[in-house]
Amino acid sequence: MNSDNDKELKEFINKLAVERGAIVSSADCSSVEIAHARADGRLYVDAETSYGYVLRLKEWREGAEELIRRQLRSQTPGYMVDQWASGKPEEP
Repeated sequence: MNSDNDKELKEFINKLAVERGAIVSSADCSSVEIAHARADGRLYVDAETSYGYVLRLKEWREGAEELIRRQLRSQTPGYMVDQWASGKPEEP
């Protein structure tokens, strides 16, 4: 690894520690999400492997979870959604 790559990686990890969220492969992101991540400084590309990583902020995850809850509520009884949201397993 070169020193520039090391510095970029440390900055990327520090951003995760400060802003919270999750690091995902850029292969799992849309081109729009990658463009936003690049513009916001939340994209890291390893110079040696050319693999890309995106920092998905905590707000992104929370928004995605809310969309899942809404979808579940429209398709299932409410008590099942509440169990999913709380992390409690469904009772037999």
